[in-house]
Amino acid sequence: MQKNGQLPDRALGNRPMTNGEKVNILIVDDQPSRLLSYEVILGELNQNIVRAGSGAEALQELMRREYAVILLDVNMPGMDGFETAQMIHQHPRYENTPLVFVTAFNVTDMDRLKGYELGAVDYVYIPVIPAILRSKVSVLVELFLQKQELRRLNQNLAQANAELAVTNSTLEAEKGRDLERMNRDLEFANAELERTNQILTEEIAVRRRAEEAQQRSDQHLHAILQNTSALINLIDLEGRFVHLNRSWEVLLPCSSQDARGKSIYELLPEPVARAFDEHTKRVLTERRPQEFEWNVLLADGRSAVFNSIKAPLLDAAGEPYGIVGVSTDITERKMLENALRDADRRKDEFIAMLAHELRNPLAPIVNGLEMMRLKNLNDPQLVWCRDVITRQVAHLSRLVEDLLDVSRITQGKIKLQTAEVELTKVIERAIETVRPLIDSHHHALTVHMPEDPVVIHGDAMRLAQILSNLLSNAAKYTQDSGKIQLHVSCTDSDVQIRVKDSGVGIPAEMMPKMFELFVQFERTLDRSQGGLGIGLALVKRLVELHGGDVSVHSEGSGRGSEFVVHLPLIPARSVSVPKPSEEDSPMNSPVPGRKILVVDDNVDAADALTMLLRHTGHRVQTAHSGLEAVSQAQRFQPQVIFLDLGMPGMNGYEAAQLIRKLPRGGEIMLVALTGWSQSDAREATRRAGFDLHLVKPVDHLALQKLLDALPSDPNIPVAL
Repeated sequence: MQKNGQLPDRALGNRPMTNGEKVNILIVDDQPSRLLSYEVILGELNQNIVRAGSGAEALQELMRREYAVILLDVNMPGMDGFETAQMIHQHPRYENTPLVFVTAFNVTDMDRLKGYELGAVDYVYIPVIPAILRSKVSVLVELFLQKQELRRLNQNLAQANAELAVTNSTLEAEKGRDLERMNRDLEFANAELERTNQILTEEIAVRRRAEEAQQRSDQHLHAILQNTSALINLIDLEGRFVHLNRSWEVLLPCSSQDARGKSIYELLPEPVARAFDEHTKRVLTERRPQEFEWNVLLADGRSAVFNSIKAPLLDAAGEPYGIVGVSTDITERKMLENALRDADRRKDEFIAMLAHELRNPLAPIVNGLEMMRLKNLNDPQLVWCRDVITRQVAHLSRLVEDLLDVSRITQGKIKLQTAEVELTKVIERAIETVRPLIDSHHHALTVHMPEDPVVIHGDAMRLAQILSNLLSNAAKYTQDSGKIQLHVSCTDSDVQIRVKDSGVGIPAEMMPKMFELFVQFERTLDRSQGGLGIGLALVKRLVELHGGDVSVHSEGSGRGSEFVVHLPLIPARSVSVPKPSEEDSPMNSPVPGRKILVVDDNVDAADALTMLLRHTGHRVQTAHSGLEAVSQAQRFQPQVIFLDLGMPGMNGYEAAQLIRKLPRGGEIMLVALTGWSQSDAREATRRAGFDLHLVKPVDHLALQKLLDALPSDPNIPVAL
């Protein structure tokens, strides 16, 4: 059995594809001539084509390797296509492998339903149209590759988190060892001092023995001070060293004995000496212990960081007569702290990159779905599929935003766009967001609002995010046909929002951790609706930014839960309700056409947006590189350019700067269309000459409003 000149089948083994490898496509038919024709048709896809002449042979092939799609003949002797499909999808490993049935007969609706129940995603009728077959198989191969890429990204994220955990544990262990070592030194010194005092008390009457005991004690203490790793010194009021232990010799150009009687300026470079002297003067001025950190170059040329504790020595009248100081080398600890900060920075950069990479494929998917919405679909199943994909893409987009919000929280970069907001509007927006999830579980949602308007000072979008996260949490962890209540009440100073569900409840030991990042627990065996464990952490941070607080209460597993949010209240007064305007019309309403240039190195993303804009009556051209964008802008002279930033060769920033230098280039509206949403990216686009910064995937209503605000081109007819 051969595979397009590849190695024998058993060479690949039973293992998943990796980046750069071809995926496997299994074609099953009892007629060799058909197998050959299918192989020729699918050969243009440049993938591994594996043939099987029967259902049993196909099952053997599945045990050897993983397949992106299976092309299965329905009518085969022995085990037919339906029986083979049933055997394949009874195995948990292959139950999600897409099947395409091939048949020479017009199957009945019952046969078609049977095929779909067995896991078929499509039918192909003989005679086969090569372009259609290639197109269908190509889509399934692309979906398989995207799933593989998502799996790889998840593995990278898990590895980054593991590295962060290792760095944390290393730092904690080092801190523990330092503290334990210092405690041992201190305990030993205290034991020696205690023994010396006891000897002096017991032998006070015998001077000679007392003097000998004192001498032994001094020797012990001297040995401790001289041999400890800490730098110990005594300085008089003139800033001269009275005593230094030998550990100081790592810094000094001379022995500790020779350094006595000298000032710090005579021993260390001027910048280090000045910092040391300033610390000493501050201790004398404030007459209390002070802690400092200072950098110094060691005698062997290494740079080191020391932590110093200096305390004044006071006489009986409370006047200082000197300063004692203890300095410990914390260079290794500082290196570990820097490593931890660097790991945290890399994690934030990875999250931002992950969000950007996820947004790029989302953009063409969203645009494709919008085109499907604008076209009339007569097949209810296609409508159902479109709606399912739309909901899941929206869910994935929210997960991407949650990831970025986590990064913003850890860096303290979340900023509120505050204004006076009527709470009713916020609640309506939050319910609209989670309504599909609530309806899919057949939950009953009841909302109780005060009769008078409730006005608060806050960010409407973030407030809606708080409530939608709480409602989504209630919907996911409540059994089907459950009850969810949203109750709003007011006092003179604040508003109280309660979200209560009849769901699975929260164990008592988990409640103190519910608002921590990445904290999750298995509320049910089926967690297909589970998220990333960051929604409630976002809720807590956003509520606190609004000057409020949030708490949770549950009587235990199976008894539901209740989240309570308190926010400051603005006294009630009349609130104007804006009326819907014509700007809120959907994209399929008549609009005047514009000349638009779409620039993206992702061909699918560029083509999807181009198709959508052309459908709404605009004259659109496409470019796939920065250099091509500049050339097209000069010839086509568009009114608007949607320009991707991260392109190979000439990137979007460079292209924008060159476009602005063209004749009439300053009249073009430049819109950055990118997966980067950080504030530094927005500032970079502003400096490069962009008018707007839009984040993929773009909301189509917002896109239409943007285009409606521009003057139309009289040479382009109005789209109906």
